[in-house]
Amino acid sequence: MGLHRKEVSPMVLFTIRSMVLADYPAFDRFDGALHAMHQQARPDLFAPCGHLFTQADFEKLLASPNEIALIAEDGDRPVGICMATIKEPPSATFLHPVKAAHIGDLYVSEEYRRAGVGRALIESVRLAAGEKGAERITLMVWPFNSGALHFYEKLGFATRSVTLEAKL
Repeated sequence: MGLHRKEVSPMVLFTIRSMVLADYPAFDRFDGALHAMHQQARPDLFAPCGHLFTQADFEKLLASPNEIALIAEDGDRPVGICMATIKEPPSATFLHPVKAAHIGDLYVSEEYRRAGVGRALIESVRLAAGEKGAERITLMVWPFNSGALHFYEKLGFATRSVTLEAKL
């Protein structure tokens, strides 16, 4: 993944690049903040935890040819991350064999939201996924995260399916 520079405002430029092992502290902090938001909204599903990924897990993730791991930086300050996995086409005969990239995590620091960082990360994933042969991008949004849902819809994402639940 090449280096991309985007202007946030007349005063701020940010860079998007592939993550390296040295980015683990930023990844861990952002992924933890994302998990904490989910845990606060749905404590019945998301348990409190210290680290979602160990540094060794992160290293394996970066080594996988099916992973897209991007970081946005303002100078040397990390301001956002986006993680996606290339999913091979299903082998079921009743489905078309479509290779897709699935975005698992997108997180942008609060002070950089609505400044184009999230949009640039998604566009960078689109480029990288296309280079890896993906034809689509999928992601999942929890209904409590209406801001994220609106953001993704503005970028052209549409509902593909709905998962429902009932407590017993």
